[in-house]
Amino acid sequence: MTYGVVLGILFLHLGFMLSIMAYWLAAEALAPAAVAFGRERLRARPVRTLLLGGAIGVPLLAGGFALTKAPIPGAAMIGGGVLLGLLLVALLGSAGLARLVGEGLPARDAAPGWRSVLRGGGVVLLTFAMPLLGWFILLPLALASGVGAMAAYLKSPRAEAAA
Repeated sequence: MTYGVVLGILFLHLGFMLSIMAYWLAAEALAPAAVAFGRERLRARPVRTLLLGGAIGVPLLAGGFALTKAPIPGAAMIGGGVLLGLLLVALLGSAGLARLVGEGLPARDAAPGWRSVLRGGGVVLLTFAMPLLGWFILLPLALASGVGAMAAYLKSPRAEAAA
């Protein structure tokens, strides 16, 4: 493996991690009520939120991949849209996890918000960086819990009042 290949893989991973952090910070800036709800939901009912996200995410994931392989014209675009939409919902919902972890870390600034998302997001992203455990277990679990948190938020009376 050459030096260039190693650097390419490193920068690919760094770019991936930075883009996830950007989505979490954008979620905190644009929908702080949804992130706060996700944080409270993950604090109060983490397993239930994860199971809800899995129950919603797995069929959508399977359906999206099936559509991308379908021989029907335009089905691949619809499948890609389903997959990208699911990823967006998962990233927005998992911002609550980043905030939950960030608020558990001691800091000089006790104010909740984007700084706690940044601190917690850095820790969560570093757990994703570990080969195998982070890539194939922790990242999918965090994304599934994000889907569950967003589904619970959209079903809650808070979301209806905000709309």
